[in-house]
Amino acid sequence: MSDPQTVLVTGGAGFIGSHTCVELLEHGYEVFVVDNYSNSSPAAPARVEKVAGRPLLSVYEADVRDRQALSAIFAENPVDAVIHFAGRKAVGESVWIPVDY
Repeated sequence: MSDPQTVLVTGGAGFIGSHTCVELLEHGYEVFVVDNYSNSSPAAPARVEKVAGRPLLSVYEADVRDRQALSAIFAENPVDAVIHFAGRKAVGESVWIPVDY
């Protein structure tokens, strides 16, 4: 890869998202994260940077359903790819509160 590509990882503070961020950083990609921390920890991005030995470009606390926030994030950052992990995942909860899902 000649020029590093920039990847947005939604849900990048969650379990799968944070592991993906580490792999991307270790393979030379520039990475930034969008997460609302509803099912993750705000401490996760710092751990990602420590494990990967490289900083994330940016970390945004935002909900991917917030169009204005996402538009602003995309306006601030060049994006070559998006890996989408933001979402809820509890089957029982999806039955009890389907609108949130």
